[in-house]
Amino acid sequence: MHRRINKKEIIIIIAIITASLMSLLVISLTSREGKTAVITVDNKTVTEASLSGDKGEFTIAGIDDAVFEISNNKIRIKENNCPDKICVNTGWISKTHERIICMPKKLIIEIK
Repeated sequence: MHRRINKKEIIIIIAIITASLMSLLVISLTSREGKTAVITVDNKTVTEASLSGDKGEFTIAGIDDAVFEISNNKIRIKENNCPDKICVNTGWISKTHERIICMPKKLIIEIK
C-alpha cells in the first residue's frame, strides 16, 4: 500500500532542505583560512602550531604513536594507533570552524 506525500509534508521537506543549505552557506562564508592549529588533549592545550610554511611531520610528547603533518598551510594527523582511525581519515584542515577529533586519546586539533 503506497501513501502519497501531502502538500504540508512537501513544504516541511523544502523548509528543512533550505535551512540546511543556508547553514552550510553561512559556515562557508564565515570560515576563513586559519593561521594556527591548537592541539589539546583532555581539554588542556598541548601546543599551538603555526600553519604558515611547510613544517613537515612532527610528534608531540605525551601523545603516543600519533604523527602530525603541516603542509601548504594545512594540518592533518598522518598516523595514529587509535582503533577506528577517524582522525586520520578526516584528512587536512585549514579553515576556522574545522576540527580533527580523536576520542580514544581525547585529542582535538582546532584551527584558530
